[in-house]
Amino acid sequence: MLLGGLALAISACFGCLITLTSNGGRASASLEGLATLLGIVAFGGLLASGVGVVFVLMRIGRAMFAKKDQNGSSGSPS
Repeated sequence: MLLGGLALAISACFGCLITLTSNGGRASASLEGLATLLGIVAFGGLLASGVGVVFVLMRIGRAMFAKKDQNGSSGSPS
């Protein structure tokens, strides 16, 4: 999700910039609408990559606590 969100954000951002700079800076109304849509998609991609970061951190935390529990409960009683 992290990498997919970043790829979506970067590609939509480039699409937005190319759309806005095409035609010598004089974009038609339809191109301005497309640029706005691509800007919204880029923002959504950034949000998706943020959610991906949270999932990665949760996975790391879960793995750390699972390893700690496994080491603590596998010892023989004295």
